[in-house]
Amino acid sequence: PWKDFQSSDLISLAASGFMQITGDPDGPPMRQGNEQSHFPGAQHAASAIMAALFYRDIQDGTGQHIDVSMQEAMITFYTDAHPTLAWMQRGENVTRVGATSTLVIPLGVYPSSDGWISAGIITPREWEGLSQWMYEVTGNEEILNDNYKGGNQDRAPYNDLITAMVIDFTTRFTSEELFHQGQERNLVIIPVNSVSDLLSDPQLEASNFWFDLDHAEAGTLKYPLGVFDSEDVSPITNPAPHLGQDNEAIFGGELGLSDSELVALRAQGAI
Repeated sequence: PWKDFQSSDLISLAASGFMQITGDPDGPPMRQGNEQSHFPGAQHAASAIMAALFYRDIQDGTGQHIDVSMQEAMITFYTDAHPTLAWMQRGENVTRVGATSTLVIPLGVYPSSDGWISAGIITPREWEGLSQWMYEVTGNEEILNDNYKGGNQDRAPYNDLITAMVIDFTTRFTSEELFHQGQERNLVIIPVNSVSDLLSDPQLEASNFWFDLDHAEAGTLKYPLGVFDSEDVSPITNPAPHLGQDNEAIFGGELGLSDSELVALRAQGAI
């Protein structure tokens, strides 16, 4: 019934239910950053194309019509996650909880002295490491309360109190200090990076993720590595072609159009 409807990334996010679980508890449904639904939509399309090609090769060469729904693709992103299970098991519509969790405590985005960090504590060992570190820094004995030591389910009733103590702790350090000192304690803590942070990130630099390409009109630009890096596959070495740059190769070489036909198409403004 929706085959002729106009759509976009925002429409797909709303139709899939993703916006209902994205945002702050006291705020409206929110759009996620970037064009999120295009990625799973493209993955579904690529998988369907590969399946259709395989079917063509093992059958009689007949092609397939492929119909991909971004709404369905986005739904599969959380079909096996908490929101769907909550409805199936308890009839509960999970809504927005912000950058935190009702299942893992503490988990979320917390301010540092110069930015933000993301952190999550899952196991009792991790909680022991974090609580001892927080006590050493703040001197707050409440963080050592036995009520918090059992597991996430034991800390859940004290989520607001624990969050306040975590913020009191994290704001005493820079994001990098929390990251490195947390790693020394085997704790999952990472700075929330900006684009400029990514361009100077030592991990990405070590893996040669960014590289420069010269473009005749745009100048020298930084490009991210492709889907994978391989010794057997050459990386991207050429910038994007100019508009119409490959017309002769595609229309002439691939489609077999003559030079006169290409001239006619150019005169018509078709290419």
